[in-house]
Amino acid sequence: MHIAIVDGNTNDTEKLLDIIHSCQGLFHNNLQVDSFATGESLLQVYKPRKFDIIFLDVHLEGINGIETVERIRMQDKVSKIVFLTDSPEYAITAFRLRAFHYLLKPFQEDEIQSLLYECTAQLPDTRQYILVKEGHFEKKIFCRDIDYLWLWIFQISQNKERKCSMSIFVKLLENVIMHFYNITNDYGIAIVCITVLVKVILLPLNIKQRKQMEKQSALSEQVEDIKRRCKNDNERLNKELSELYAKNGVGMGTCLTTLIQFPMMICLYNAIKMIADTTCGTILIPWISSLLLRDPYYVLPIVTIIIQILPQLYPYLSMFKVLNLQKQSKGVMVSMMIMSSVFIFTIPSGIGIYYFASSLFTAVEQFVINFYASKRLAIEN
Repeated sequence: MHIAIVDGNTNDTEKLLDIIHSCQGLFHNNLQVDSFATGESLLQVYKPRKFDIIFLDVHLEGINGIETVERIRMQDKVSKIVFLTDSPEYAITAFRLRAFHYLLKPFQEDEIQSLLYECTAQLPDTRQYILVKEGHFEKKIFCRDIDYLWLWIFQISQNKERKCSMSIFVKLLENVIMHFYNITNDYGIAIVCITVLVKVILLPLNIKQRKQMEKQSALSEQVEDIKRRCKNDNERLNKELSELYAKNGVGMGTCLTTLIQFPMMICLYNAIKMIADTTCGTILIPWISSLLLRDPYYVLPIVTIIIQILPQLYPYLSMFKVLNLQKQSKGVMVSMMIMSSVFIFTIPSGIGIYYFASSLFTAVEQFVINFYASKRLAIEN
């Protein structure tokens, strides 16, 4: 049992500590209590479900107890919150934040003891767990998660070789996410940061592939001519196309960065499962309690699809007419929307945030590249 006390009054804190320690037997001698003088000091070390019970005063220096709990509830919907204060005016707000109890000071020993019994009865038995060893790491799995554990073990046994090959990258990704989480204190923002990092690393490859696509576009007439001459001879067709591309320095693999996205999302999903608690939410999507859940209102998928459509509209902008960009047909655009919808409406929110940030970065990247390319051509002409 891990309990936090947040109170600027040292006398009240010491009194509460004595009462909690007097109930040591209730927690089977498995008790840890941390005390904090301010809400900021609690939030600096806070992680989802780090504490089973949090006692805190409403009137704190800096951010008050209500605001502190509001920030906690963005990530954690499960921890028991108990307000201890000398004013009843915040009681309605406290219960709106799903407070377990609201006690007025001075509190009595029997009140705290009774409250601890109630909390303990509603919390899962933290003594019952098993340890699963994977490589050099041990993962503690509580019995309340046994259904998920059974599936997890099955996946390891069925995909052992593949998991071993990806585990290093997953661990690396996990460490990077935790690094950004320690800076931002939000898993959603951490995923956005790692998305930007990945896109920046892949930016030179994207630029190179764009140049390859421009070269291919410039050779389109010659390619069509070869196809007409060799339409009945596939071997000759492939040979002449290869010679044409080699002569003009055109390489293949223009979809490489797109293909990289899929293993990246698989590893990211596994990293989120290993790091994020089942009640770990984000300020980016405040109406969900876990990044492993889908957006129930489909706000994130819809916004992402709109962002993905934006680059397809660039050829229609007057500022980019000089580039003579290839326009997508309405049928192609509708097909892309349908394919994106089928995928993005079914993925967890954590992966959705990555997909959203990646799509936004791509849209901005293409706009900037087209903008400077049109400026360059305008100057040359």
